[in-house]
Amino acid sequence: LARGASALIDLSDGLGLDAPRLARASGCGFMIETGSIPLEPALARLVPDRVEALRHAIHGGDDYQLLATVAPRRFAAVHSALRRAGVSLHRVGRLTSQPDLYLSSDSGQPPRPWPERGWDPFISLDAPLGRGVGRGAPRERTRR
Repeated sequence: LARGASALIDLSDGLGLDAPRLARASGCGFMIETGSIPLEPALARLVPDRVEALRHAIHGGDDYQLLATVAPRRFAAVHSALRRAGVSLHRVGRLTSQPDLYLSSDSGQPPRPWPERGWDPFISLDAPLGRGVGRGAPRERTRR
């Protein structure tokens, strides 16, 4: 990835919070395609409804996944190199020149604003929102 990615972030707080962080730090927006988001087989078994499983995949944290930006002209080479190393790479969307953040579905519906929710390890489950450090809790970012 070092020679192919222009930006990289771990998804420990979830795609819902970390994708916007990567886009804002890069000065761009994105369009994530729901049909391209990979689902872990265990999640698909536990949550058979794909829409609900996608909510878990987008908003749940995952300490062992990375989100990278790779130029289209480099994607095939990066994909091939990672596959040889036993690492999978999935294209889940594209960056946009506008700072807007969108989620598109494969059902033909118009794209909708990105749901900025994810895991915040600094919010206690039993503390008022925004206070306390505890076991962690889901968090929703409000736009200003």
